[in-house]
Amino acid sequence: MGGRKVGGHKSNGGRKKSDLKVRLLTGGALAIVAGTLAYLGSSALFGLILVLLLVAQGEFYLAVRRAGHRPATSLGLVAGATLLIAAYRRGMGSVPVVLFLTLALAFVWHAWGRSRDKALADLGVTILGVVYVPLLASFAAAALNRHDGRAVVLATIGAAAVYDICAYAGGRAWGRHPLAPRISPGKTREGALVASGGVIVATAVLAPLVGPWNVAEAALLGALVCIVAPLGDLFESVLKRDLGLKDMGTILPGHGGVLDRIDAILFCVPASYLSLRLFNL
Repeated sequence: MGGRKVGGHKSNGGRKKSDLKVRLLTGGALAIVAGTLAYLGSSALFGLILVLLLVAQGEFYLAVRRAGHRPATSLGLVAGATLLIAAYRRGMGSVPVVLFLTLALAFVWHAWGRSRDKALADLGVTILGVVYVPLLASFAAAALNRHDGRAVVLATIGAAAVYDICAYAGGRAWGRHPLAPRISPGKTREGALVASGGVIVATAVLAPLVGPWNVAEAALLGALVCIVAPLGDLFESVLKRDLGLKDMGTILPGHGGVLDRIDAILFCVPASYLSLRLFNL
């Protein structure tokens, strides 16, 4: 028994190192693509965001469909694209109108469609797909309208990435106490503390160099990210646990699906937008 246990640890350790390399390569490739498109202009960066978010929303609908639900996938995707384009072109003031039309059309779809026996559950899943992915991301689309919008969006994504990296490293080195054992046993309080310190320092130092925040405002942005990033991660973990899934998709090597990669970012984007409003930036 002892030999098998040691051998298992070595195998798991080698697999984790291999997975980490794949994760880093995939993340680096995405960062290069995002940076290149951001250099080309806001429209190019928005195009990438739009495509990735619709893929993530599609992953969500496919996952819940496999679990037995029948969301209005085509309606949800069209609504998601409309929501993001409206936020990009008209700002957040256009979002309530799109949400109202989405709710009305989804109600008609499910009330008179083929899934009348489970209309309430399927309606809820359809709307959740729109609210969870495109609505949260619409704050990034709206921010791109600013003269410094590309820097704001990339700084927010960077802050979420720093949290993820520091939480992983801190958890591997010092993790002993699970952060939320019933939801995601692999995440630790020690990792969260290391990530919090890393994000606040990184945003305080780097965000003022690229965005409109001063040092104090950037530190507050970092503090907000420390609160919402783990919530975004845990929110998706709750969904996956309920659906009986390890990952929402397989399109990104080492990360799973697009939604698995952007779960924390989705919650960080509204927090970043809030910081801009809070300081009238």
